[in-house]
Amino acid sequence: MTTHAVTLFLEGLKPSDIPSPPQSCLRIIEVASEDGFDFDTFTQHIAADPAFTSEVLRTVNAPFFAPHEPITTVRRAIFMLGWRQVRNLALSFAVRESLRDSPIPQVLLQQFWSQAALRATACKQLSQLQSRGDAEEAFTVGLLQDVGFLALMHLRPAHLSAWPELLEMSPTERLVAEQARFGVTHVDVVRVLAERWGIPAVIHQAIARHHDDGVDRPPPSDLAGLAHAADLACAVYAGRDKAKALQAFEACLLARGLPASSTQGVLEQISLRAEGSAAALGFGALQVPTYEQILHAANQTLMRIKDREEERAHQLQALLQEKEEMARQLERTMSQLQELVYVDPLTGLSNRRRFDSVLLDLIVAAARNKQPLSLIVMDIDHFKRVNDTFGHPIGDEALRRVADVIVKCTRSTDHRARIGGEEMAIVLLGANAEIGQRIAEKVRSGVENIALSHAGRLVPLSMSLGGTTFEKEKDPELVGATPEFIAGKMMQIADAALYAAKQAGRNRVHWVTSSHAAAER
Repeated sequence: MTTHAVTLFLEGLKPSDIPSPPQSCLRIIEVASEDGFDFDTFTQHIAADPAFTSEVLRTVNAPFFAPHEPITTVRRAIFMLGWRQVRNLALSFAVRESLRDSPIPQVLLQQFWSQAALRATACKQLSQLQSRGDAEEAFTVGLLQDVGFLALMHLRPAHLSAWPELLEMSPTERLVAEQARFGVTHVDVVRVLAERWGIPAVIHQAIARHHDDGVDRPPPSDLAGLAHAADLACAVYAGRDKAKALQAFEACLLARGLPASSTQGVLEQISLRAEGSAAALGFGALQVPTYEQILHAANQTLMRIKDREEERAHQLQALLQEKEEMARQLERTMSQLQELVYVDPLTGLSNRRRFDSVLLDLIVAAARNKQPLSLIVMDIDHFKRVNDTFGHPIGDEALRRVADVIVKCTRSTDHRARIGGEEMAIVLLGANAEIGQRIAEKVRSGVENIALSHAGRLVPLSMSLGGTTFEKEKDPELVGATPEFIAGKMMQIADAALYAAKQAGRNRVHWVTSSHAAAER
């Protein structure tokens, strides 16, 4: 976001809404940042602010500095602390004073300043380790680099409930979350507030650019690069995913030319010195975990991730098994539906729709492979008389018995169908006229020998059969004909043969070959 856009964001509020440091602190910071630094002028401005004088004396007499005797003057305190350390005190004091009446609860402010002390210590430690510039200036950058976050929360207290979650995010995640939540980020805000609060240009420019750093490109400035690394170090201590944060910090050190083995040493030094830094700045007690504790927490995170991955793997396996079972169930359902569509429910034979389709397919196969194809159609003799004499249930049983005989007398590759009330059909791929007639005779004989009785009376059953054989190369009339034409022709010849069998006295087979020569058995 542009500086102009952030300015508009801030100017939409009343001037009193924007936290401002005391003017005396701003003047102290200004004097400390001038090129021609004057020690006496610096001392006079501090002495003119009783509240900040007390802060300086409290700090210099803290156990962290361990003076041999109490220090009671501002001049001696500055000598002991160093003017840059005093400037840091002035900056942190100014920010804290500006937020004295903020709606942000004290416990959250304490959490923020604890993280600020971690960043400042990390910045200073890395600066000293790599001999990069002024270590105290790096400390100042680390101390203030997230102060824009405080301003955002001060200006938008309705979002305070999100504070813990935001501060546990990685630096990049939090920047994205701030943009989504506020429309601006803490980096955008600090660019504008730096001028109002008198933060030196070299410091606020480094703060404004510290998120521009990355492993795949050099930092925009060394101070910004140190601040970027310090942000990652803080995430190791305060972040939710310590394993990921530790990995990111190690990658950052590698990009800065430090070996991976230095990660432990850097973090141990930060842990050792951050508590003293917090105390010196008046942030109160700071409990910093050791490297071993951080490593343990990272391992715990990895174990939880592994457990979650194993659980997801089990869930995935269960889902795959469920999917396979659903596929099997679908296959069974499709098979059942196919039976409903293509199978005659009474006899278990194919129905007429399926028969018509299969006959066409087998005609194509026979022509392609130069195989004979035989067709048998048949009727139960005097079936109406069976129904009228013994009743329809016996008629149904007769149909089932006849179907059983047809199945037993034919090959598994043959297609059997019920194509009408008592009319059945068989299609035999690869069966010439001789084989077709032999199978037809077996069916006729089998039906004749069915032992079906009702109320002590034998139910007489017999069957008339007519058949034909299709051999494309033996019938010039069918050369170039469509499968539909051939199917119609075969049905016409087989029906005529069946009629001839009935006319000849029933209970017999009548066959017409492709040359139309009649044969009877």
